[in-house]
Amino acid sequence: MAQPSTYLQVYITYPDEVTARRISKQLIDERLIAGANIMSAQSEYRWQGAVQQANEYACIAQSTRRRLPELVEQVEALHPYELPCITYSDVEANPAFVEWVHEQTQPE
Repeated sequence: MAQPSTYLQVYITYPDEVTARRISKQLIDERLIAGANIMSAQSEYRWQGAVQQANEYACIAQSTRRRLPELVEQVEALHPYELPCITYSDVEANPAFVEWVHEQTQPE
């Protein structure tokens, strides 16, 4: 079987670091993501008719298309926001890293 050449990069915002770390750890434990980079972010957006500014935490996680439906479902269930930001795109990377992402997201 041919080795995959891409993985899924998933971007999720959270209201605070504790929430970002808690949910990311659960997603890793459930093998829905291989890992996550968590960083502070300054966000501006329109919500309910007004421009908002917020200190948030952004998470860039690694996953696969196969795990995406369950990943989105779990984030929506765990996330405190009414409408969480969950974006994703295919990313090319060095073959060893892509293989690692796919291995870490295999269901047990």
